[in-house]
Amino acid sequence: MAGILFLCLALLSSPAPFSLLFAIILHESAHIIAARLLGFCPVSLTLTAGGIKLSFHKERGLFPSLAVLFAGSLSGALFSLLPFLPLYFRLYSAGLSTVNLLPISCLDGGGILLLLLERFMLPDRAYRIARGVSVAFVLMLWAISCAVQLKAGANLSLLAVSLYLTITALGEKGSGSG
Repeated sequence: MAGILFLCLALLSSPAPFSLLFAIILHESAHIIAARLLGFCPVSLTLTAGGIKLSFHKERGLFPSLAVLFAGSLSGALFSLLPFLPLYFRLYSAGLSTVNLLPISCLDGGGILLLLLERFMLPDRAYRIARGVSVAFVLMLWAISCAVQLKAGANLSLLAVSLYLTITALGEKGSGSG
């Protein structure tokens, strides 16, 4: 519910809502396309606070899982470099690519961190460490957001993102990489 509310607020406050929506759709589609190209058929697709969560029939290995997680950011980075696309779409694609790589549990970067940690330690310990890193990064976003608010005044977008990521990161339960 928080994800849908945040998406609606982001679209309403965006100067180019269709560019934002299209950038999000392409980012999430890249995850699905990468999974299909690697031979994984998603069994279910769930809308979560951080985007979509794919569930698969069989276990994925480390490198295919990383490829699926990196696919969204890679596609956004590539689209942001194409000069013939609208400026706002390129800016949103670049922004989504960058933010999604932060090691926050509800983002792609959080999934990447958890996968790498699980490679070297037990899943419960990996989850606790990944969650600690996630909270640290959310707190860092809060600090940056407060500094921006003091400097710029009325720009609430970073503050809204920080609040949203705090709610989703702290509200996440369970261990595992989704």
